[in-house]
Amino acid sequence: MKKDEEKLISEFYELKVQQIMDKKIWDLPLIEKDAPISYVLSILDGKSHVWVVNDTKGKELIGVITRHDVLNILAPPRTYYNVFSLPKTYHHGTVGKAEDVMTKDPITCGADEKIVSVLQKMIRHRVRRLAAVTEDGKILGEVTLRHLICKYYKASQYFSITNGQVEKNLISDLLDFIKKEKIKIKLSKVSDTEFWLDSPDKTITVKFLIDRNSQEILYDVYSVEHEIHLKEDTIKDVERLESIAEENHKWKDAEVIEDIWLILDEVEIWARKNKFNIKQKELI
Repeated sequence: MKKDEEKLISEFYELKVQQIMDKKIWDLPLIEKDAPISYVLSILDGKSHVWVVNDTKGKELIGVITRHDVLNILAPPRTYYNVFSLPKTYHHGTVGKAEDVMTKDPITCGADEKIVSVLQKMIRHRVRRLAAVTEDGKILGEVTLRHLICKYYKASQYFSITNGQVEKNLISDLLDFIKKEKIKIKLSKVSDTEFWLDSPDKTITVKFLIDRNSQEILYDVYSVEHEIHLKEDTIKDVERLESIAEENHKWKDAEVIEDIWLILDEVEIWARKNKFNIKQKELI
């Protein structure tokens, strides 16, 4: 193995959980402990697991439910099946609550914990996902085996895994575009994965969130003045921009919307070139 490759992979093991975990709390499969099992099943139809919290406001983690746990619902212990016949009638357990079927005290990690420690926990406890929690047990995010595989692959293929080059390239390209097109919208970097656009009068804000693990760019266009999320079809309806501004008085300047439209097109072009998906989601 070449020295550069060894260095990148060793960097992978030294990464901290907060650098790799899924921080999108709004998108995590969270349910309260007294949620009906029917709701649990509806989530597990699309997710492999559900984190159980005391309540969604406090987010204190108390358990986890995986698809494997649901076996006890579909086929309860001591169920008798006749050969060549349907199973006998029995209670399937779908009347209970999430806390009735969850695994209590799930394996967790801290945001500052190293990835090598996470891997050791996964092997020792035979789990494929860990919740990242605060010292008082509130969930911050999650790190899954899929996240780790993705990062490890990038390290082995000579991709930088620590310097946020993806974000730097996109922000740099957008700044060049804004300068070239003489657009007055201001771009501000919030973190390694987030940046904001603000109209000159600060009545419209666009938030971008880059997720390298899932290869996605999420964005949200928000009218600060009127506290509404502006949908993409409204923004791109160029012919009606002036009438929207005049009739509904939602925006002070229709040109701002057109500028945002141009910037979104530029982000979409960048996303296609770099094999990212881009979609609108309420982030503010």
